[in-house]
This record gives sequence, C-alpha cells and structure tokens, in this order.
Amino acid sequence: HRWLQPSTLIRQKARRMVTHLYTTLDTEKGGQAAANLGKMYSWVIAQLSIIEATKDVEQIEAVVTALNNLRSGWVELKVRQGGGAKAAAGAPERKLDHETADHLLTTA
Repeated sequence: HRWLQPSTLIRQKARRMVTHLYTTLDTEKGGQAAANLGKMYSWVIAQLSIIEATKDVEQIEAVVTALNNLRSGWVELKVRQGGGAKAAAGAPERKLDHETADHLLTTA
C-alpha cells in the first residue's frame, strides 16, 4: 500500500485534504453529524503529525483505515443522492469530491 511508504508528499496531501474538509464543515447545518466528522478529521490531522515523527506502521494503517472509511461514506452518500446533490451532514460548500481525494492520496 502506498501509505506504508513514509512519503512526506503523500502525508502533506492527505493533511491538506483532511484540513480542507475540516475547515469547511458547516456545523450549523450539519449538527451532530458535522461535529462528529470534525472530531474524526481532527484525529486524522493529529495522527498525521505523529506519523511524521515516528513513521509508525500501525499509526499509518489506522489513518489509512479511517480515510478509506471516510471515502466509502462519501461515495455511498453520493450514490444515495443520485450523484449530484450536495452531501448532507455539513458537507463543505467547496466540497472536495472523492475523485480529487483519491488523486491527492495516490499521486506522489
């Protein structure tokens, strides 16, 4: 898996993607779901800092799992909404679609 290669560029792209998602959450519209997403995004950002310092494979795998689950959720939401509706749960106004997220995670 590409994340198992301790690449600074990949971590920077992941941090940029998750930071974008975190800073564009609308907690007023998204309520508790947006607050929960914010906690998860915050955790991922913190874990990326730990990974930079330790290169701990278990930490890397935990973040990869979280990001994969996040992506799966956004894909499922997009499918349920017919692919064109704005995502619920406080989705960012300037949303980062899953294709862009995949690109950020897989290009080095």
